Amino acid sequence: MPTMVTCLAWVGRGIAKAVPDKVELSQEELEDLIKDAKEKIKDTEGSDYNEEQMNEGMSSQQVPEDSDHSDTEDNEVLEEYDLDNYDEDGEGVVMTGAGMAGLTYFANNEDDPYITLKDPDEDEKEDLHIKPTDNLIVVGKIDEELSNLEIYVYNEEDNDLYVHHDILLDTFPLALEWLNFDPENDDKQGNLLAVGTMEPFINIWDLDVIDAIDPVLTLGERKKKKSKKVKLG
Repeated sequence: MPTMVTCLAWVGRGIAKAVPDKVELSQEELEDLIKDAKEKIKDTEGSDYNEEQMNEGMSSQQVPEDSDHSDTEDNEVLEEYDLDNYDEDGEGVVMTGAGMAGLTYFANNEDDPYITLKDPDEDEKEDLHIKPTDNLIVVGKIDEELSNLEIYVYNEEDNDLYVHHDILLDTFPLALEWLNFDPENDDKQGNLLAVGTMEPFINIWDLDVIDAIDPVLTLGERKKKKSKKVKLG
């Protein structure tokens, strides 16, 4: 499936923090998140296995073919395409659908073979800086591997457009609504985004926080899970 943009929203100019907060996870907290993602993947694979069992049960009622001939053809296919080793992927690679389940999981970037450059802190701070003249655009995207929100910075004066940061989602985004107030504090101006999906709830995300794991607020009912305390840098 090609990448698809499902929704977008404009963010008011001059509302976003000049330097957004950034979530800092300890090694233990990051490993816990990876563990939770693995468990979710196993649950998904378990449901797929039950469906396969049901399909096999239905197909077993059909007239059986010549077993010797079928086995010979199967062996030839296995040898030609090396399908015996097809499932022996390297550690960390999981491609099972949208959201975090489709990500490569490494608790430490040094263990990730695809990360070869380290960004200097000063360059990172400069890239994260948002000018008062910047416009922000939030785009909801889906593809075969993940669902996410990409927060773009557009500066008309500099004719500059780039992705400032993104937010990983566990389901497809269908509708976005920007909120310039804080539902939990009437005296505080907010930079929040309501995200609607096929689920019976709406998540509210803080656009001034980078690398956020969970929404700041959920409207409606959803499965409760143990929240993890993180610190902002």
